[in-house]
Amino acid sequence: MPADVAPELLDRTILVVDEATGRRWTRSDAFYEAISALPGGRLVAWPLRVPGLRWLAGKLYDWVSRNRTDISVRLGLAACEVPRRGARSPLDRDGPSP
Repeated sequence: MPADVAPELLDRTILVVDEATGRRWTRSDAFYEAISALPGGRLVAWPLRVPGLRWLAGKLYDWVSRNRTDISVRLGLAACEVPRRGARSPLDRDGPSP
């Protein structure tokens, strides 16, 4: 991670850095760059560059970012130290306690 990137930024958004040029992207622009880097990714990611859709993707990203913990919990996924639904605690034992 670049030394000048504040940890607080990464609490709020995704960051993609092009190490060759030093260029940086955040929010939905970072998703576009990450997806585009995959084989065939530009075929999938192009709507994120269309005016209007790009704005909508930014708004959607902001909403998901603000609600990511709640979304993960509702989907039964672990999030921010919230255990997965149905996950066993390390204190759970298979048999009776001694």
